[in-house]
Amino acid sequence: MYNTLRTIIFLVSSIIAYLVYPLIQQATYFLVDTTLAGRIAENYLIEIYSGLVLIFIVLTFAALQAIIRQVLLYRHSTSNSIMSFPITFFSATDRSIYYIVPFLAYLLPLFRTVNAREVLLIRIILFAITLSVFYFVLEFSKKHTKVFFVKEGLVVKGIDLRLNLPLPSPFINTTGFYPYTRFEHYSMTDSKVEFQLPAESGRITFEFEPDEKENLKQFLMMMNVPQGICHRDE
Repeated sequence: MYNTLRTIIFLVSSIIAYLVYPLIQQATYFLVDTTLAGRIAENYLIEIYSGLVLIFIVLTFAALQAIIRQVLLYRHSTSNSIMSFPITFFSATDRSIYYIVPFLAYLLPLFRTVNAREVLLIRIILFAITLSVFYFVLEFSKKHTKVFFVKEGLVVKGIDLRLNLPLPSPFINTTGFYPYTRFEHYSMTDSKVEFQLPAESGRITFEFEPDEKENLKQFLMMMNVPQGICHRDE
């Protein structure tokens, strides 16, 4: 996705998430009340409730973005793709967003809370659980997101639950359609290829089996994608 489209997706997802937020609160309250009420201390119940709301709203927001991206990519069919490769790399920004949110929600408030000791343990536990959930969400997305080579360009598509925020940073392997003419050049090693978008605005990168290199190289030559030199070794 390009920056303008990324901003639109973010705004639409934010509006929908805001509208369903009360429903998430009610459903989470019902879950906590029916399963844990009377079994643990009330202050722990509040912490667990807040933690679950955070997880559910973040995952809801990510799912909304994924659905909108899929809708926008509907006309770029991958059923007749020439070849496809799994995504093997997410950017540090993709990962850090998922990790910064729990830190801000669970640990940062402890520095200005009078009764921090009473909730410190439960906050740390919730922080660890949330990080684990978000880690598996990212791994799931990586496993189910692919780069498809179609006649007109590259399509990055799949169950992509990354939080795509309109930040002024290069986007890497972001779900979207990228015409071959859009790339400045590509760089290739024995098992990895990287497509560079204009003005360092982003890149598409993935790995392949060594015996697929020649076919891939010949295809890119046929599509008139210029070849560059690979400087990154990630």
